[in-house]
Amino acid sequence: MKRHNLAENLAKFYLREGRGASLVGFLVDAFKMVVYVGGAVIIVQNKFGIVIPSWVIPAAGIAYIVGCFILGWIDEKLGFWKFQNNYSSKELTPFFEHMDAKIDKILHMRV
Repeated sequence: MKRHNLAENLAKFYLREGRGASLVGFLVDAFKMVVYVGGAVIIVQNKFGIVIPSWVIPAAGIAYIVGCFILGWIDEKLGFWKFQNNYSSKELTPFFEHMDAKIDKILHMRV
C-alpha cells in the first residue's frame, strides 16, 4: 500500500511541477519580451538619437500577454488545437485510437 501512495504522490508532484513550469515559462517569456524591447529602445536611442518614452517597455510586455491571449482565443474558436490532437492521436500514435475503440466496445458491451 505504501508503494501506491508513493507513486500517487510522485505522479501528483510531476503533474503540478509541469503546470507550474508552464506558467513560469509564460512569465519568463513576457519578461524576455520586456528585455528585448528595452534593448531595442537603447539601441534606437544610441544609434539614431530617437527618444522613445519609457512606458513603451512595460507596454510591450503587456501587449505580449494580450497578444498571446488573443491568439489562444482565436485558436480555441477555430478549433486548431482539436486538429492537432486528432492528428497526433491518429497519425503519430495510432495505438491510442485503437485502444479508444476497444474501450468503447467494452463499455457498450456492459450496457
